[in-house]
Amino acid sequence: MPLIKQKIKSKGEPFGLDVGDSGIRLAQIHQNSQGLKLVRFHAKDFPVQQDPLDSVSMINILKELLRDSGINSSRANVNLYGANPAIKFLSLPSMSDEELKKAIKWEASKFIVYDLDKMIIDYAVLNETEEDNKKKFNMVVVATAKDTIINELNMLKEAGIEPISIGVDTLAQFHAAKASGNFEDKENIVFIEIAARKTNITVIDSGEMCFRRECLNVGSADINRALKEELSIDLVEAENIKKTFFLDVKEPAEPKGKVIHNAIKSVLERAIMEIKRSLDYYMDNFPQNTIDKAVIAGGGACMKNIDAFLANSLGIPVEIID
Repeated sequence: MPLIKQKIKSKGEPFGLDVGDSGIRLAQIHQNSQGLKLVRFHAKDFPVQQDPLDSVSMINILKELLRDSGINSSRANVNLYGANPAIKFLSLPSMSDEELKKAIKWEASKFIVYDLDKMIIDYAVLNETEEDNKKKFNMVVVATAKDTIINELNMLKEAGIEPISIGVDTLAQFHAAKASGNFEDKENIVFIEIAARKTNITVIDSGEMCFRRECLNVGSADINRALKEELSIDLVEAENIKKTFFLDVKEPAEPKGKVIHNAIKSVLERAIMEIKRSLDYYMDNFPQNTIDKAVIAGGGACMKNIDAFLANSLGIPVEIID
């Protein structure tokens, strides 16, 4: 469900481009009778720093990545960068496309506090169900400011990239997890993205998304800052420690290991508290459902033993996305 989909005249096989707070990832995937195959992957990490990169630095890194990848196309499916879109899951009576567009705008006015004329709103029907002999559409609605889209389009244009579509991270990760076999349609799971500057929580009920929450103030970059303060080191060294430290469930006996463990734990416990609150809210609204397991993604999912650590805290099995 792209927020923007454009017709592009130039030739060349499109690629996927993920712009994040800690780096940029570029990939091309082929689909054949055997399934999906990753045929090209290139990545460029940003310098470890306190604040996000400015647009000029971002454009230069995009150009460098495209040059190094050797891709002979400028056409890309990209993610929405630099914004936290409003995402809402709705159930509406079955209706025509024209009626649905009007209903979506009306529903959007209930949860969007900004001027709707300054927003881009898109939606997708997830599935169709029947209740009391009446058909219903279960759908996801996404809204973001037009200025955000315009700024991203300008940045991509300066880097020589022609976007075919601009999509939302949460939906892309959901489809990636589903395609990779991280869960089955009958499972109820919580999908947790531990990004650099935020943690996103999405509940997937029987193979479809039904609930989402953002913890905007908790991310893996907070671990770097905690390590920096506790060990009196710079952010580069803190990042290296975060990547290589084995996060055991129990506190280590060795003094430095204990300091590192507790610094990381202090940040993760804030995220875990938000995850538990979100799941409690979900269970209060859907008491008949259960959560079978958690699937984690994002840069924070690369920490060693993070899956076992979260499983111990949440009390459910935890897997890292393929």
